[in-house]
Amino acid sequence: MSTFNPYVVTNVQDGFSVQSQGYWQGDLQDDPAGRFQLAAGVVASTETLPMWGGIAVFEKTPPATPDATPMGSIIGRATVSDTLAGFSVFNGVYSAPTTPQSPVPLQSVGGGYNFVRLGTKNRVVVKCASSILALAGSENPKTLGWDATNQQLVAAGAGTFDFTATLIDVNTNGATVVYDSVTGFATWNTVSNVAVILI
Repeated sequence: MSTFNPYVVTNVQDGFSVQSQGYWQGDLQDDPAGRFQLAAGVVASTETLPMWGGIAVFEKTPPATPDATPMGSIIGRATVSDTLAGFSVFNGVYSAPTTPQSPVPLQSVGGGYNFVRLGTKNRVVVKCASSILALAGSENPKTLGWDATNQQLVAAGAGTFDFTATLIDVNTNGATVVYDSVTGFATWNTVSNVAVILI
C-alpha cells in the first residue's frame, strides 16, 4: 500500500493568497443581504466638499412632498456622534462621474449617493490611522473614534467623536481617497491604512 502524497499547493510570490484582500475605502463588503440595506441619499446643500465612499454621514428627513416621491434622505459629513447615521459607500453609485484625472466617483451638492446605516450589521471599509493598526491582535474593540477632519477611523477618545462599531480587520496595503481641493480631483492612494468595521 502506497502513502497518499498530494501535490503541495503554493502561490506565486505576491500572487493570490489569504492576505491579498485588496480593501478599498468606501466598499461595502459582499453580503447577500447587504445590497438590500443600501440607502439612497442626496448630498446636503451645506457640504463644501463632494461626497465619496467611506465618509461618516448624518441623515436628515427629506422635505415633505405632495406626491410622496422624495428623492431620498439628505446626507452630509457627520461632525458629532449624535448625528452619525452611517457611512457612505461606492456600491450602487452609478451616476457619480469619474474622469481619467479624477477616477474616484464624486458627487456634489444635490447629487445622489448611497450609504449604509448603523445597526445594519454591514461591513464597511474606511480609512484608518496608525493607532487602529496597533489594535490588531487584540480583542475586537466595540468603541471606536472618528476623525472628522481627516475622515478616518481612530482609537476611541482620539478623534472628533466616538461611536459603537466592531473592528473586524486592518490592512496596510489598502486604497484610500486623496482629494485635491485646488483641482477638485480625487485619486486613489493604493498603499494606505484601511480598516473593516461592522456597523
